[in-house]
Amino acid sequence: MKLIFNIITQIIVKYRFAIRISFQKKLNSKRFILVSNFPSFAVFVFIAYAFNRKIKFIFRKDSIPDTYFYRVISRFLIVEKPYEYNSEKQKIYINKISKLLNSGYSLCFFPEKAISKNSLINSFYDEYSDVICLYNDVSIVPVYVGPLWGTFQSYRKSYNANKKKIINVFFGRELPLETPLWKIRNLICELAADSEMIPRLGEIPLHHKFLRMARKNPFRELLHEMEGKRLKRFDILIKSVILSRKIRNIKRKSPYVGILLPNSNACAISILSVMYADCIPAMLNYSLSRVTLQSLIKTYNIEVIITSRKFINKINFEEIREMIFLEDIASEIKSKDKLRAFILLAIVPSFISIRLISPTSYNNIYFPAIVIFSSGSTGDPNGIVLTHHNVNTDAILCCETMVFDLKVDAITGNLPLFHSYGMMVEFWIPIMTGVRVTYIRNPLDYEIIMKAVSEDKLTLLTTTQTFLYGYIKKSTIQDFKSLRLLILGAEKFNYSNAGKIREATNIEPIEGYGCTELSPVVSINVPDNVDELGKNCGKGGSIGKALTGIAVKIVNMDTYEDCLPNQEGLLLVRGGTIMKEYLYRPENTLKAFIKGWYNTCDIAQMDEAGNITISGRISRFSKIAGEMISHELIETLICNYLGLFEKAIAVINLKTQDEKDKIGVLYSLDKLNISDVLHYLSKFGLSKLWIPKPRDFIKVESIPTLASGKLDLKKLRDMAMHLSRH
Repeated sequence: MKLIFNIITQIIVKYRFAIRISFQKKLNSKRFILVSNFPSFAVFVFIAYAFNRKIKFIFRKDSIPDTYFYRVISRFLIVEKPYEYNSEKQKIYINKISKLLNSGYSLCFFPEKAISKNSLINSFYDEYSDVICLYNDVSIVPVYVGPLWGTFQSYRKSYNANKKKIINVFFGRELPLETPLWKIRNLICELAADSEMIPRLGEIPLHHKFLRMARKNPFRELLHEMEGKRLKRFDILIKSVILSRKIRNIKRKSPYVGILLPNSNACAISILSVMYADCIPAMLNYSLSRVTLQSLIKTYNIEVIITSRKFINKINFEEIREMIFLEDIASEIKSKDKLRAFILLAIVPSFISIRLISPTSYNNIYFPAIVIFSSGSTGDPNGIVLTHHNVNTDAILCCETMVFDLKVDAITGNLPLFHSYGMMVEFWIPIMTGVRVTYIRNPLDYEIIMKAVSEDKLTLLTTTQTFLYGYIKKSTIQDFKSLRLLILGAEKFNYSNAGKIREATNIEPIEGYGCTELSPVVSINVPDNVDELGKNCGKGGSIGKALTGIAVKIVNMDTYEDCLPNQEGLLLVRGGTIMKEYLYRPENTLKAFIKGWYNTCDIAQMDEAGNITISGRISRFSKIAGEMISHELIETLICNYLGLFEKAIAVINLKTQDEKDKIGVLYSLDKLNISDVLHYLSKFGLSKLWIPKPRDFIKVESIPTLASGKLDLKKLRDMAMHLSRH
């Protein structure tokens, strides 16, 4: 009977799934305690299939469905764990476990207790201490099984039975019995990150994926430009391919093609067309000065820039020789170009047409997908090269967490596409999944943005805290009625204002975190159950857990040793979303990594459940008398006291005459009672080291910010240097 069961199991696994098995190191012990994520029967089968040894799974009885199929599986694979301790059942359970271990069996425990309801790896609970205390010669081995979100055994059952799904079963190295649960959880997250560095089954570049999607459902609306046209998928594909031919014919040496356009249908089509031309789009920030932009173009050898004459005239930007104008290209397109593109895309099979359109990049997921320039908030902008695999991975992980419904959901295209968050949510995700998006040209036109949300019944809004306050001023609670998800990012969210935002919008704001170098999303503070999105968030004050497939850890700033839970240190990240390189700056690329982990330069702490709390950028700390003092915390306290929403306060690091750090406060308010502010900070409980002196409050005309709404740290630093000298 057992042999028959094993044969049936192997047939089911091979027919329904492609199993990818990996061992970090060869397992040398005779018996093990395996610790795995995702407690489900599917995982039992996958681990039993991959782990070529005798094994039993420990599971609580109330978690086993009472059906004939599961009773059969239980007979061969499962040992029931009782809830009652110090009872006869507990003694029977311990004796059974002892016999199994003595017989050479390995045991597999599931500290998550229940399957995830939000696609993330849950908190771990002690499930095996009553067993391991009896043995000294047993090793613990962490196991990651996934991705399982969306399969028939997950909380969200969207699995397509007709299509094979690749499942990773990754075994970690042997660990001593005393290894704490939080450490094991972190190691399982690292195994998940390792699995995402390898391409998923059938993974293809974005432009190839869009071609397939557009041909499959050609008449579904995808792009809408506010006060402009609505475009269907096939229309977008035709326009992109025609434009790609024109781009391919332009003489140039560099593969990088600049795009200088606002959020619009034309911008999205231009990005796609550059990809179809086997080139790499480089998103240019039109809020930069002409001098800065020309310096950037020269530094990164951008020979061609796609833009619009109407747009550059509107922003008073002078023409430069690298520019080619969409108006001129449109006048050159003839009927035969349209006919040729139609035949190629409507009649020729897609696997042939994509080879003809993009012979170099059509199947290379490690080909650079895009170059996004860092904000320059802390120095000169870096050109960050992201591959198709980077953005595919991040987009898939985001979609799993945000749970999109193609029939209902629609995205607000408010953040600039030269911004990494805007690019991910408003371009990659719509082009990959088919979720429609409405573009708004001006990210500061709050009234038009809220009009778009209301009229187009948009369900997802990603923005910065600063921009959101502008939206609230220009809207009523009814304008937010269609939203199911409000995500804040790019700057630290002041959670003390969450109640006011909820009152004004009738939706629970959640914070996201990421970096351009990480494609960009690392975490979203979603609730424990995806059904509560928009109604609740995760742990208050945190950025939530890292997405499953992205590993994070906190290390000591000096020694780079792992920190304990709730200890502050440097936040490091690893996974398939990490950039390929800084363009033409190999020395900067090397400096960005610590032993294979990307250094975010953010100070943070992480609890045992994996919830991350950001304290601030390392550049936004002052070291006074050996103590690290957070500028952002002081800013938040002052803003809370004054009831401020807009950027009117900025804390900076000043230098004394003997070059020691001291705290300075810049403010742009007409009136500020400094003594009241200092009294509040003292009453709040801050030590004297953290409280600035009255003479170090400095009135300025305005607080410098970037186009994204974030503080311009470079300008702040320049201001601090100037003020320190005077």
